[in-house]
Amino acid sequence: MADADISDESGEIVLKTQDASVADENVSPLTSTAADSGSNFDAIMKVLQSIQKQNQEIENRLEQQRLKTELQVEDLSQRFKELGTRVNNQASQLETELKLHGDKLTVKISALEEDFVNKVEFLDSKQRSLEEDVKEWLKGTQEKFDLQLKTFSDKLSKTLDTAEQQMHVKVENFTPLKASLSPEVSKFSTPLSASSGDPEQKRPVQKPPSFDGKSQWEPYIAQFEIVAGMNQWNDEQKGNYLATSLKGSALSLLGNIPSDTRQDYKELVAALESRFGSAHQQELHRSKFKSRLRRRDESLQELAEDLERLARLAYPSAPEEMKDLLAKEQFIDAILDGDTRLRLKQSRPHSLRAALTLAMELESYRLASRQRDFQARGVNCDTAEGTSTERPGHGECGQDDLLAQVKGLLAEVASQGRGHPYQGDPDTRPQCWGCGKRGHIKRNCWNLGGNWSRDVQTQGNSKAPLN
Repeated sequence: MADADISDESGEIVLKTQDASVADENVSPLTSTAADSGSNFDAIMKVLQSIQKQNQEIENRLEQQRLKTELQVEDLSQRFKELGTRVNNQASQLETELKLHGDKLTVKISALEEDFVNKVEFLDSKQRSLEEDVKEWLKGTQEKFDLQLKTFSDKLSKTLDTAEQQMHVKVENFTPLKASLSPEVSKFSTPLSASSGDPEQKRPVQKPPSFDGKSQWEPYIAQFEIVAGMNQWNDEQKGNYLATSLKGSALSLLGNIPSDTRQDYKELVAALESRFGSAHQQELHRSKFKSRLRRRDESLQELAEDLERLARLAYPSAPEEMKDLLAKEQFIDAILDGDTRLRLKQSRPHSLRAALTLAMELESYRLASRQRDFQARGVNCDTAEGTSTERPGHGECGQDDLLAQVKGLLAEVASQGRGHPYQGDPDTRPQCWGCGKRGHIKRNCWNLGGNWSRDVQTQGNSKAPLN
């Protein structure tokens, strides 16, 4: 390209070498081409060198990146190895712990199974023992009942035989007199006398007891039937005797029966049954049974006997075992002393008789403990006053009163805990366990003379036998 100069004077651009340049190009074109080729080659070489330099830098960077990647891979591999080792260690430790816990659980389960088996065997043995005890008690009760029934049957047979023999003797004694008087008697005989028979034969061998409505109806009518069988009464005679045996409220009921049926035995029995029979008063008896508590000055035997009676009246159709169970539970609840009641519930007696025996023992222990407390209190008081050698009751402690209280408590428990024997005897009068007679207790026994020291030693009547 031609050089250009700018004129300072005219300010115009003058191309001084234009023609020369054109002439040079036309004269030596090869020289210009060679120069251009050399400059292009240099430029290309510079570009190639730059490219090689960039390639070298790229290769260096790639090598650095490769080395860095290898280091990272090695680091990651090392970390994975460490993590695998830790996982294996933790797995081994966990497996060991699981095995240890498994062994402990196995031991505990084995112990629990063994304990369960032992408890089941114990309960089975206890159940078998209870069943054997119940069977033995039922067997003994059945034997005693059979023995009592046989004794009563023998007595009844002897009584009937004696009555029959007496009747035959009287008939034999009366036969000659009847033969001698028969002509005279035939003159005054009437249809009524002929139908009534011999007055001597109509006289009852055993008179029926009276019924006032306060005693139990079922035992009375059973006894009346026995007397009627002994006397060989027909329904008309039974109606007459039953009507004449009524007293009190039962006699008032007789006035409410129509006059034409008053001597009808079946109608009279039905009326008395509906009025005084326990079958129509079960709800009343159940209410009395459930609300029954031990009364003041009432012995444990009296309480048990009354609960047994109420259980029979309240649940007449229940099995005997159920009646005994209900009477036992109510007997425990009827005792007012909380400690005795709690000990009875903890002991779980299997029958009413067992509960009665245990309650009597607990009451005796309680009395003895109370007596020792009173005596210890008196001795301590006398010692504190310096009068331990003096006679009890002469200090300021008032031991006279304490002694009187002890006597009263002993007498009270003697009447409560040692009453008449629990035998279901129809004779409900108390029995003295000093002389054995009925109608009084040992505290009021005339034969013993009220010896207090003897009462302290025996603590009232001795334990009542359980049949």
